[in-house]
Amino acid sequence: MTLPGVMVLLVAVLLAGVVGSAQVAVQDAARVVARALAIGDESGTRDGGLMPAAGVDAVGVTREGEWVHVVVTREIGVLGVAITVTGRASVLAEPTGRSP
Repeated sequence: MTLPGVMVLLVAVLLAGVVGSAQVAVQDAARVVARALAIGDESGTRDGGLMPAAGVDAVGVTREGEWVHVVVTREIGVLGVAITVTGRASVLAEPTGRSP
């Protein structure tokens, strides 16, 4: 009777680890893209999205005044269940050095 409970607990811990790891990855990706866009470097994005090597499904970028907002999403499949993790970052754009 104890072994099934231990197995369920082990699966739950492993699931939490996979989802947590993916969450950290997309949050980091959002931060990196936001910082790059804030300083005017768009080399980290291509066709409106993060480089495919980062393993993300979608990147949304919006500009609101001097702010740059980035939302990165990734769908992961765990035990036949699709889970979407999202990372968000907002930064103040750096001055471009151009006079108005």
